[in-house]
Amino acid sequence: MSNMQRFILELERIVAEMKKTSPAPFSPAGGGRAPAPSSPPAGGDWVEHECKYWAIKPTQKGGTMGSFGTSVNGEKVYFKCFDEALLMKHDPSKGTRWLLKLKPWNDTFTIQDMKPADGGGDDEIPF
Repeated sequence: MSNMQRFILELERIVAEMKKTSPAPFSPAGGGRAPAPSSPPAGGDWVEHECKYWAIKPTQKGGTMGSFGTSVNGEKVYFKCFDEALLMKHDPSKGTRWLLKLKPWNDTFTIQDMKPADGGGDDEIPF
């Protein structure tokens, strides 16, 4: 067995062990308090997170990308948003709580929809 094969087997063993002992990485249990049952719309998988960072930047292909920073299990995590309608609608401030509908993307998640956790909509951009 080559060194590369041993390395891959060891990594697979570590990942399997982590999956057994860790909660789901981006579930309400792993990312803060669970939203009230009436908050998320029916059929959606919404999770609640506190905004610790928010920035909007241009992408290399000429589009726009939002970056929502939060903490999950004590680690910094950034969710990307490429939906320009959402970027024009919301401007999360640090310390506010948000309901996010996430979709897997590469090795992270993208924001498909977002709204303030309190339902107030106070962080909408006033146009």
